[in-house]
Amino acid sequence: MFLGDLARQSIRVDHLRVAGSGVGGSRGALWIGGGFRSRRYPVTWRHNRGHHNIEHDFVAGLIDYGHTLGSRTLLGFVPFDFDGINQYAVQHPRLKAFGANGKYLESQGIHCWGYALNPALAESRRLVAEYVKELYDDFYPNADGLLIESSDLKLGSGPGNHHALEFELVREISADYSAGHPDGEVVVYPHYFRTDLGRTSWYDDRWRLVFTSHSTELDDWLIGRAAYTFYADYSMMTGDPARFGGRAGWSPAAGSTATCRRWSSSPTPRSAARWASRR
Repeated sequence: MFLGDLARQSIRVDHLRVAGSGVGGSRGALWIGGGFRSRRYPVTWRHNRGHHNIEHDFVAGLIDYGHTLGSRTLLGFVPFDFDGINQYAVQHPRLKAFGANGKYLESQGIHCWGYALNPALAESRRLVAEYVKELYDDFYPNADGLLIESSDLKLGSGPGNHHALEFELVREISADYSAGHPDGEVVVYPHYFRTDLGRTSWYDDRWRLVFTSHSTELDDWLIGRAAYTFYADYSMMTGDPARFGGRAGWSPAAGSTATCRRWSSSPTPRSAARWASRR
């Protein structure tokens, strides 16, 4: 019930039901960008004034309640993109990210539409680092870890390797978080380490990895090296439970499990306009 309520209240939610005894219990990942009352960057939540967590900040209590059930909560976010962070470039267009074609990327989002930040700019990197630190240190220090989702959908900085630029920020955030939360988990996406794509970023053996059905093929070498591996699947959300049933038995290595992913989202500006015209 909490998952549906949270999704309707504009917080993206993943429920990670863990079967392996190496992790135990369950994991919940909350993508809460744009859904908490940032004091440093209020532009990130002004579009969301009516959100219950903006008004009453119930997530801290929800995390504590999860602990009474033996459940751990990870704070999820996407560096440089999506809800909350994408509002800053609306106010400061000079920070908008470029695509490989040298043109600004189009707007995108989940519950608010805005623009990805250019990872090549120091101001973009500082904003994201400060915003996320506020999330895990000032608002929800009782959370159990971070889930850092790669900006894998169209993000670019013009010419150059945007994954390498993003990875430097991921390392910085991970080190800062681990220093203050030594028992916390850090889950990252494997895009930075894909040797088949020419990416050879340094890998911290403490990191856990999450592969996704929409953007990352399974990699046996990385799975074998990771502290733990999750596989995020959309089958339950898209109405194909039989397909998910096959994934649930996936076990290429000890310390791996499949997960069920869901979220709600608002319509795109274009689809909203079509809907309004039909009405």
